[in-house]
Amino acid sequence: MQKVYCEQSLVDLLLLEEDNTIYKIIEKFYDVVTDLETEEILELIKDNPVIKHFIKRDSGSLYGDSSAFAKINDQNYTPFLNDILILPDDIDVKSIRSEYGILALHLEDSFPDEQDFHFGYSLFADEDCPFKNWESIFSTRSLLPVNSAVLIDNFLWKDFFDFSRENGENLYPIMESIIPKELKIPFKLTIVVQNKNGRFTPRNIPEKIKKIEKNLKIRTKVDVQVGVVTQTDTKIFHERVLLTNYHYIYSDKGFSIFKNGRITEYTKGDRNWVFLNIHNYKGEIRKHQHKKNINYLKRAIKDIERSNTEIIFTAGNLDNPLLNQF
Repeated sequence: MQKVYCEQSLVDLLLLEEDNTIYKIIEKFYDVVTDLETEEILELIKDNPVIKHFIKRDSGSLYGDSSAFAKINDQNYTPFLNDILILPDDIDVKSIRSEYGILALHLEDSFPDEQDFHFGYSLFADEDCPFKNWESIFSTRSLLPVNSAVLIDNFLWKDFFDFSRENGENLYPIMESIIPKELKIPFKLTIVVQNKNGRFTPRNIPEKIKKIEKNLKIRTKVDVQVGVVTQTDTKIFHERVLLTNYHYIYSDKGFSIFKNGRITEYTKGDRNWVFLNIHNYKGEIRKHQHKKNINYLKRAIKDIERSNTEIIFTAGNLDNPLLNQF
């Protein structure tokens, strides 16, 4: 389960208005962690029905963890790369967002409301198309905060011999547009590809991973650590999506549609904050789809660990913060 860490301002957090974006996000999707001891929380429950509600939610609980706050106070943010930190007003949360890719906020922060936008795009092989490359799509709005990503695309690397050219026009520009130049920690990228015809093997993929890591480091100046998961189940991993810590990006025909400076075929897509429409929460929002894909991938990796084959296998670095949630 993802967690939101909030110190002594816990009561203030839980007493935010119900239509407050931070409150809605936490109430629906996160465990709440405070620096209070269990006995202190139990005392608060007696007089505060709101705190009692947060403990009994189906979507999360509330508990204390003083050791976690000791790390936060020491500015050791790496254990919290996929969480939310509610920090005192004198802490520079903007730097934490850009340097660690963590959703660090002040209690009364407008940042979540600023992210609640929908950005849709259409790519068509026509001179009038406003988007000439992936940079023109991703440069319109920042994806901060971000420290990791999962790319699921059955169409990726279909022509194994066109690997370098394809990455140069597609994968590299996308990641270069996403990865913050100020990031102080390694960026983790997990790629899920279809391997029905066995073009990928446990022997040829490691060399490809090294090339991707080398080229991305040259382009971004950030240490990028890549892992690859091969699969054949096109029903589970049918959608072509790019998941970051707090965004859900969809591309109808995949992420390899630029070739020789041109769009190969018409496609449409969108890039959204995972909490898009949290104020109109009815049934499912992007966060549910985000969570579903991550859970499918975690399950697939576990299955692969039990029965690794020449066709279905993992390679590279899979220590991705996105896979550590739930």
